[in-house]
Amino acid sequence: MVLPIRPVEDGSISSWVEREGERTEYSGPQLPEDIWCHIHSLLPMRDAARAACVSRAFLSLWRCHPNLTFSMEALGMNMNLRGEDEIGNFTKKVDRILKNRSRIGVKTLRIVFHYSNAMVSNVDRWLQTAVTPGIEELTVQLTPGIEELTVQLTPGIEELTVQLTPGIEELTVQLSSASGTYYNFPWSLLANGNGNSMQRLRISHCVLSPSVELGLTNMTRLDLCYVCITEEQLGCLLHNCFVLQWMRLWQCSPLTCLRIPFHLQQLRYLKVSECTSLQVIGIEAPNLVSFNFHDSHQVQISFGVALQLKKLGMSHPGAVCYARADLPLSLPNVEDLSLSSCSEVVDTPMLPSKFLHLKYLSVSFCTVTFSPAYDYCSLISFFDASPSLETFFLNVLQKDMKHESIVGDHSNLRQVPGHRHDNLKTVKIIGFSSAKSLVELTCHIIENATSLECLTLDTTRGHPWDNCSSNSTGKCLLLHLDFLAEARKGLSAIRTYVEPKVPSRVKLNVVEPCRQCHDLEQL
Repeated sequence: MVLPIRPVEDGSISSWVEREGERTEYSGPQLPEDIWCHIHSLLPMRDAARAACVSRAFLSLWRCHPNLTFSMEALGMNMNLRGEDEIGNFTKKVDRILKNRSRIGVKTLRIVFHYSNAMVSNVDRWLQTAVTPGIEELTVQLTPGIEELTVQLTPGIEELTVQLTPGIEELTVQLSSASGTYYNFPWSLLANGNGNSMQRLRISHCVLSPSVELGLTNMTRLDLCYVCITEEQLGCLLHNCFVLQWMRLWQCSPLTCLRIPFHLQQLRYLKVSECTSLQVIGIEAPNLVSFNFHDSHQVQISFGVALQLKKLGMSHPGAVCYARADLPLSLPNVEDLSLSSCSEVVDTPMLPSKFLHLKYLSVSFCTVTFSPAYDYCSLISFFDASPSLETFFLNVLQKDMKHESIVGDHSNLRQVPGHRHDNLKTVKIIGFSSAKSLVELTCHIIENATSLECLTLDTTRGHPWDNCSSNSTGKCLLLHLDFLAEARKGLSAIRTYVEPKVPSRVKLNVVEPCRQCHDLEQL
């Protein structure tokens, strides 16, 4: 294939790409045109544009380049300038590129820019030009300062008309509004067959109110963030999503009841976070493998026939007690359980129900000061219920520890009755303190975990980047004096009560505040 090299006079971007000078001719390898198209499609957009400026052959390929990224950087503009002149230049360059290119072959369109009134009137024109049958990814995201963004509009915009054509596979609409007004997403663009090829749909800061069942028969991924939607409207959205595999709802309201229907038989991952109006979750998807729920309040959850669920994460007040009391019967096959709670009204109950397959357990008490009435030893209930447990992670990091301290307490440690934990191999406790019930829990593990291999007791915050040896400043993040004082008590408790009980087969790791940056001896 002979590629004549000459400057382009009518190229869409010849004005902003640096010319390399006129050349006579380059004799490239004799390859079919479709191979050249494929090679050209692998080039970054700026490289493809430069090639188009020196070759008519590459110009024709450029006009069909499948991946378009319009950003300040990609268009050779100063990323730090956002005035009206820059907005005008940005708009002109995007218009010129789209005007001079073919309508065939666009697979990915990304436009990265900041809010501007001047951008609003151009959005429809850009989308209607680039969104043609065969497009796989379209990003419409209106969050300032984010680099994965297709269209930036003015804060407070309430209406945007978007037209999609059959064949689109991915649509992302991410908006933010300084006024708090949500964009009313035109759900009808997903009707009448236009949504049938959609594989990935991501929407944020929108009102989504479909009143009829949508197609979306090939959608595998759904991500709704800051979306106003009701139970009925979500039902219309999910009605034909037979191949949906991944779903996330984050800060969606006024959704009060979330139903995950049985026909979502390919759904494997579900995450629900901070949906403040939510009261009930009903999961009927039979092959769900991973479910994560995070909220500031507890909701009623029923798992139906979710017998394949292996990984569960729950974060809400009372999560630890709820998990121990309610989950073993409804989720008998769970293998990985992560719990986070800022408040436990009662101790973890001792019950006969079992987590027969549980191998990994993580419990985090995330609060400034955890209730001193909570008995850490009640967590032994999970050990007794989990004969297959191999790894236990506990985070009790607190700014102000109010539990009864074992330092200065001359009474004997409790001997908590329980089964032997023959499979428990690894235990790590972050924020280890002198709390008496925590020391008793640790000693119980040492005495009853016959296969224990590694025990880590960390009296710091547990963040490696806080340490002077691992961060760029060369200095530790300074810890509060009260925290350091409790860390010193925790170290004393380890030396006095824990170390003498650790058998030689167990590797004990004790992590303490850096003595180079913190003077523990003067506390």
